[in-house]
Amino acid sequence: MIAAAEYVGTVITMIQPPRTTTRKIKTSKPVVRKIDATLRLDAIEVEASSLAPQLPSPIWEELATMATENTSLLELVDRAKELATSGQLMDNSIKSYAGLWRPFTRWCDGMGLASLPACSATVLLYVAYRSGQHLSPDTISGDLSAIRSYHLRAGFTNPADHAAVSMARQSVARHHAAHGASKKKAHPLTLEEVRSMVECLDQLPFQSPKVVELLRIRIKAVLLIAWFAGRRLDEIARADLGWLKERDGVLFLESNYQKMKRNGFSTPIEKIADRSLCPWTALQAWLDASAPFRGDVQRIFALPKVEASGEIMLKDTLYDAGQVKMAKGWRVGDPRYPTKADFEAKCRAEGLGVATRALRLKLIQWMKLAGIEPDSGDRGLSGHSMRRGLVTQLRSAGVDSRVIADHVGLATIDLVEAYSDAVSKVRVLDVLDL
Repeated sequence: MIAAAEYVGTVITMIQPPRTTTRKIKTSKPVVRKIDATLRLDAIEVEASSLAPQLPSPIWEELATMATENTSLLELVDRAKELATSGQLMDNSIKSYAGLWRPFTRWCDGMGLASLPACSATVLLYVAYRSGQHLSPDTISGDLSAIRSYHLRAGFTNPADHAAVSMARQSVARHHAAHGASKKKAHPLTLEEVRSMVECLDQLPFQSPKVVELLRIRIKAVLLIAWFAGRRLDEIARADLGWLKERDGVLFLESNYQKMKRNGFSTPIEKIADRSLCPWTALQAWLDASAPFRGDVQRIFALPKVEASGEIMLKDTLYDAGQVKMAKGWRVGDPRYPTKADFEAKCRAEGLGVATRALRLKLIQWMKLAGIEPDSGDRGLSGHSMRRGLVTQLRSAGVDSRVIADHVGLATIDLVEAYSDAVSKVRVLDVLDL
């Protein structure tokens, strides 16, 4: 049996003992910059055709023409292309947009309308069609985001950026609200509820008896990191050992890119007096307990598995699930994935979905085991319950919204209110002592 012990001293964030089998790690080849002007112009035209396979893209054609007529613009063309096309979407956003783009293209084909490029009138008609299906405002907003993404990445203007389309979307939202429809949100998990979950951890069932204690150490670390750091479960599923940095004796969980913080951010993993709830202690316990089985796996919360040989090894379920999808291959001309990079992003998103879903289901099972009930009918147990619980508790304690936003990685302070159930009990004029 593997058990967690009390840990003190320096945090070791990179532990890689050897194991008998290793997975090949593909190394990226260095990009060789083309010097010849003709070759670079050819590359621009090829990239343009791959970004917009259905129709030529006006802006890419214009750039190529300008560079042909004035070779002194080549450097600026390269830079403009890089700025316009480099890594603006996360993998799961590409997956989501692909799922919303397909219905739009099918509807356009059925109506005899062009989908790429589409005109604003077509998009307005589509909003009317989708509202007639009684879809939520969030779904219709997602439709418009997908249409925007596909057009901008192909070099076309955004047809959803029209006043009439915006007004139609707002009308849908008002109609939805007027009829009493509300979006079900995550129940905010309180610190006392977190404590009740930790107290019944020994009762949480797992299907693998040989690694049950290892799995419990892992899920406890996930819970406490998710709550105290306010991290999303997909971030925790993606986190690798390189995200752990120690500065001035404090351990930070960093990420270079996040959905709401495009430049990334870092969160301290705090040491607290109550060691049963200490996120630093829980993480260190998991790193130490999993070290003998980690091998070359870099994902922090990789899943312990028992091999057919009886050997215990950590498995990167995110990577493995993505490889299964990628094995199906990409077909040129597939309207769902204009480029091979889009398909590969979809595969990675599939893997992330598998890993995140497994964490979410286990945490919800644990909440139910602890007897936690949503505090209202429009709340439910969710993978966001930890993040929402921390924001709510911090706001209730009077912590500044900017501090909360920086801690949990929210882009604006407006989102702090959206993530919180806290209600101020102070009247506005009370602070003036009038």
